[in-house]
Amino acid sequence: MTWLLLLLLLALTSAFTPSRIILSPSVQHHRLHALRAVPVINNWTVTRSTTIEGRISKHPTIKDGEKVTTSKIASKTIKENVVVETVSGSKYKLGQERKKSGVKSSEGKSSLFKRSTAPAAPAVAAKPAKPAAKAAPVVRSDVDCTNAIVDRQWSIVKNSGSKSPSGKSRIYSACKVVGSELVAQLTGTPDMSTSPACSMSAGVDFTPDTQYILKCSSNSESMDRESKNYDRINGPLTTLLKWGAGSTTPTFVKKYGFLKVPKVNAAFEKLNRGGGDDRILVLEKGVCDLKVYLRQEGKIRGKELREILAAVTLVCKGVNDAGLVWTDLKVENLVVCEGKVRVKGIDLESAIPVNTNPVDYSPEACPPEFARSFIADGGVNFIAKKSYDSWSLGMLFYNIYTNRGYFENQGATGVTKALAIKGFKPDFRQIDDERLRDLMEKLCDEDPGRRPSGAGILLHPFFTKSGIGKWSF
Repeated sequence: MTWLLLLLLLALTSAFTPSRIILSPSVQHHRLHALRAVPVINNWTVTRSTTIEGRISKHPTIKDGEKVTTSKIASKTIKENVVVETVSGSKYKLGQERKKSGVKSSEGKSSLFKRSTAPAAPAVAAKPAKPAAKAAPVVRSDVDCTNAIVDRQWSIVKNSGSKSPSGKSRIYSACKVVGSELVAQLTGTPDMSTSPACSMSAGVDFTPDTQYILKCSSNSESMDRESKNYDRINGPLTTLLKWGAGSTTPTFVKKYGFLKVPKVNAAFEKLNRGGGDDRILVLEKGVCDLKVYLRQEGKIRGKELREILAAVTLVCKGVNDAGLVWTDLKVENLVVCEGKVRVKGIDLESAIPVNTNPVDYSPEACPPEFARSFIADGGVNFIAKKSYDSWSLGMLFYNIYTNRGYFENQGATGVTKALAIKGFKPDFRQIDDERLRDLMEKLCDEDPGRRPSGAGILLHPFFTKSGIGKWSF
């Protein structure tokens, strides 16, 4: 009888209780953490910036086993089987700590490309050792993300905004936000500052170990074209051609998304200077562009040089295999990456189908036949073929070998006029490697029909007789 009375009392109580209680965002955040299981981080380690890095499990929005880096840890006790709290209010249970390995040799780790080491020659006086190469730049794991949010998924990294090499768009670095439901609650409320310089509001975590590039522009035609070009280059037909050539190496950065009507908050609108009509490409982020890498490393020779030139040749080949002419092949549009794939292409807004008219041009990358057409009629009757990119590749090889552009410090008009002179032929006498010089002269032949392209470039003796194998780059 007693339990019947209790059930009746509970039923009457629930009848007069509101079915839904709307909590403030901060209360919702703590209530959500109280109700759901605390995520577990295994194989973890503490970074120098007091964040936890490891493999997560039991997280509501992240797959088990995915690598994450938390915000800074506020808890004083950090050890196995302890629940720690970040400065943003997130809680994680620490599982097994990562075992500390012995000190590894730093030999060969100063560059993203391993330099070849010549064997010691007996009975010959040793030459002074070369100064060690500068350490390659790495992405910081203690990045400071801001309240500038795009599509409730990406938080803009502080002080990361810059113009693209072409100057037609703005580029931002961003981190993926963890827990989109919390972002939805905070976005547009008084709890989130509208200042783009403000660090991320408490209650929202992000994963700083992987960063993305957000390319923003109001030029819908250019952005649509670039998005389609990424799809075309990474499409099934181009992939089949790569398999047929014995290579599955991705030649361009990955496109994660294209936001035609992105949802942005007030902080991002202020940061992007009111670019409310912008379309946004979400792309893979490299370590740095090739121009920065060359400036840092100095002149590159030997095996590393061949690896880089082979990699950029594959990038150019990937564009042409997709039935496109890039028209903008230069060091600023190539990025150095960590891992197995070391160089990838970026910026496809100027790429056009073969046998069509270019939409714009870069003087340092254009061939003489286009320069003459541009001076004659603005290039309106010029038809672009793959030989356009072959010329660009030859001039790019010069830039990589000498660490300077062929027309460095010359204005666009002067470069175009120089190229348009009948019989113009680049002077490659600075190229000491005879095979490389021969390849560059063939790529920059005045007759477009005689320029090699695609696999024909990779079959040149510079690559096949280098000791690294035809397809071993």
